[in-house]
Amino acid sequence: MNHPLQSHHRLYLLHFKLNKGLKEMYASLSLRTFALHLVGIFVPIYLYTLGFEILEIVMFFGLYHLFHALLVIFVAGKLAKRFGVKHLMLFSMPFLFLYLALVALLQYYLWIPLVLLAFLAGVSSSLYWVGFHSEFAKSTDKKHRGEESSIMNVLSSIVAALGPAIGGVIIVMIGYLALYGLVLFVLLLSIIPLFMSKDFSGKKKYLISKVYSHRSFRKDILPHFVFGITGALFLALWPLIIYLKDIFGNESGLGLVFTLTFVAGIFLAFYVGRLSDRVKNYLMIFKISNLLFAIIWVVRWFVQSVGLLFGIEIVAGLNRPFYSVPLEKHSYNRAVRTKNVVEYIVFKESVLHFSAAFIMFVVWLFGDLFIAPFLASITHLLVLFI
Repeated sequence: MNHPLQSHHRLYLLHFKLNKGLKEMYASLSLRTFALHLVGIFVPIYLYTLGFEILEIVMFFGLYHLFHALLVIFVAGKLAKRFGVKHLMLFSMPFLFLYLALVALLQYYLWIPLVLLAFLAGVSSSLYWVGFHSEFAKSTDKKHRGEESSIMNVLSSIVAALGPAIGGVIIVMIGYLALYGLVLFVLLLSIIPLFMSKDFSGKKKYLISKVYSHRSFRKDILPHFVFGITGALFLALWPLIIYLKDIFGNESGLGLVFTLTFVAGIFLAFYVGRLSDRVKNYLMIFKISNLLFAIIWVVRWFVQSVGLLFGIEIVAGLNRPFYSVPLEKHSYNRAVRTKNVVEYIVFKESVLHFSAAFIMFVVWLFGDLFIAPFLASITHLLVLFI
């Protein structure tokens, strides 16, 4: 793995130097995360206010995750090998622009099919994340992979925290159309850092048949399965549940809640990254955090007041780095050890999104959105079997 310590600049709180490739990835991801968090949590609410049924919205997210998983396996992996992983991230942008444009226009043209929007979103995210995670795994350093993952977590949390609050205010004051215009502009900026260094495609040929046949890959099915389900429920259905509970009068209050939950874990992320680099059994941190999240989701079901909502989201935000950073480090470690980074990333992404699609279809079959917190709680308990 090529990991030249090229930079002579140190990031505050770090004990090592970041290479140029990582800095570019951090910059691009931060801009993209900010753009998508301006609007992301409001998409289910936006669809609901346009008159779509709740189960239609659930099915929309289920189809999106299903498209993502299938395209990761049959399209993204092959394109990464042929063109390079950074080009894969670039290829994702036109589909994302078209998706966001059609979502913005949906308020005027309700005949635009949700299945088309789900497909465009699936194409974009499948290309982007296979590209991003492959490049990130290649660029990180074995001794500091936990801290490097925590930096990604910190930067993403900071911009993710700003996004919902700013997006909520823009929606209330100007409207959804103006918000989507700002999102598209920031996404354009996120492309710039990608090509300040060479691209990477991997040395080995990508084989679909090996994605699930690799024995070391199969050991990671359960943690990625859990992560995919709970992440989908949190980002897609939890905002809609809060909205339907009518705890706030408008979207700005909802945006503030998600800002708070992202802010809460920012300062812990560096600590968790260093801890995961020093502790041999760092996945135990992941297991313990899952047990706490199982309790958090049960409490979320009973939330009816602003005070309890803010309180439980602060706890959730503080717990999130203990949940995400160790698993991210583990994923990048596994990707590098297998000597075929792209194949492992395809495996990881497909499991994440197959599981997310599965849980959306389960909610749809039950016909009750409010079962989601209990499903999330039960799923978190599955980590006891890892």
